[in-house]
Amino acid sequence: MSNNNYSKDWQSISDIIQSTYKSKHVPHDTNILTGFHPIDELTHGLQIGQLTAIIGRPYMGKTDFVLSMMRNIAFRYNLPTLYYNPMMVPESFLYRVLANDINIPFRKIWNNELDLNESETLIGSMDKWEDKKIFLELDEKLTIEDICYRTEEGSKNNGIKLLFVDYVQLINSPQNETDEDLLPIILKFKNLARKLNVAIVLVSFYNPTSENIAIFEGKRPLLYEIKEIGSIGMADMLFVLHRPDFYDSKCKQNGNKLNENIKIYIATQDSEQVEECTLSYNEESGRIDIF
Repeated sequence: MSNNNYSKDWQSISDIIQSTYKSKHVPHDTNILTGFHPIDELTHGLQIGQLTAIIGRPYMGKTDFVLSMMRNIAFRYNLPTLYYNPMMVPESFLYRVLANDINIPFRKIWNNELDLNESETLIGSMDKWEDKKIFLELDEKLTIEDICYRTEEGSKNNGIKLLFVDYVQLINSPQNETDEDLLPIILKFKNLARKLNVAIVLVSFYNPTSENIAIFEGKRPLLYEIKEIGSIGMADMLFVLHRPDFYDSKCKQNGNKLNENIKIYIATQDSEQVEECTLSYNEESGRIDIF
């Protein structure tokens, strides 16, 4: 009997060796560097064919983290990227991207309060972004099936290699109220990443229970706490965001929104410990960067 006569759904050990070796030793083919050097040192970037989740309490800077990552990736690779956010209108998206890029408060751009130098800087930023392959999907009525279909079409027609879903809880679904309701959505995105060979990043709200509150109160979380965080914990890689200064009463009283610290706790399905890095965060412009 021929060794090649096996089910098309099976994988031989040769297939696994080839895919594993390529994943570990040819990072430029399988990884997308985030542009945050401390994160890329720990993770080798976003993995093609895998699902990454960004989670945290409200106001932790999750969307700003996504837009900062998108900025870095766009200027490094100019990869065809699809961004889904049903809560954002196109003008708001544009102004947030520009504010993030040039590090000018979003409200000044939105309210047209820029001085001459800032206006010229803004125009220069728009010129830089004009040829970037960023596509928006802002339809609030889309179901998970719709998003998967449109991503697949985008992969075929526009070469989409990166999908950001901001937020996963906003996907239109008849049942999307509990953690259990999210499980089918998470699994479909994992399958989609493998099927299309794209990197998918999900952003998720999270309100911790008393059992796992330590993750979000500045304490270094344990690995099992992150992996047992709910259905979203099934992602291949998890970024847990925390802003220590947000809960600092002195920072609040002083109105200090510039150059805060944002902590990123990182765990993968095969990791043995939680990694941690700290980035700078300007809440007014939304820019997250290395120090």
